Amino acid sequence: MWARIDAGRVVELTDLDPAGRYHPDWIWHPCASDVEPGWIYDGASFAPPPPAPPLTGDALAALKAALRAGIDAEAELQRLRYITGGAGQAMTYARKTEEAKAASVDLAPTAEAYPLLAASVGIDGADIAEVAAVVLAMDAQWSIIGAAIEAARLAAKKAVSDAGDEASARAAAVVTWPA
Repeated sequence: MWARIDAGRVVELTDLDPAGRYHPDWIWHPCASDVEPGWIYDGASFAPPPPAPPLTGDALAALKAALRAGIDAEAELQRLRYITGGAGQAMTYARKTEEAKAASVDLAPTAEAYPLLAASVGIDGADIAEVAAVVLAMDAQWSIIGAAIEAARLAAKKAVSDAGDEASARAAAVVTWPA
């Protein structure tokens, strides 16, 4: 194996002998198979780069903020596995649930009184009462999965906030979402 060196660092590796294959200004040296790009070459031997200094203070706080934002974004993707996205759609779901609760106790629900439920007649049920029952059942199911996603999201964000170092913060940001 050969390593191409630029400014004392390995920038490229090849299994082929580079002699005559590349620009003559490129510097190649034979190396062991464990050498990786980024390693340091001092003219005689290869060594891995020194570890980066640990993040502290503002840098660690910025990383934690970014990780928490990433958790929120992941949580939204998890929610979208079960619901249709969009602020307008969320408002429609909420209003439809309100209508379903009211219609479920109304002895004679009408399309005029429950227009969002009426939009689903013939699709989710034969009449307003059946649609209301379907909407309430879906809302109950969402409540279970939504709560599980929210619990995972909040626990992960707290663990990131409580982490004392970069490695712990990054590990805490790996969320096991409910199936």
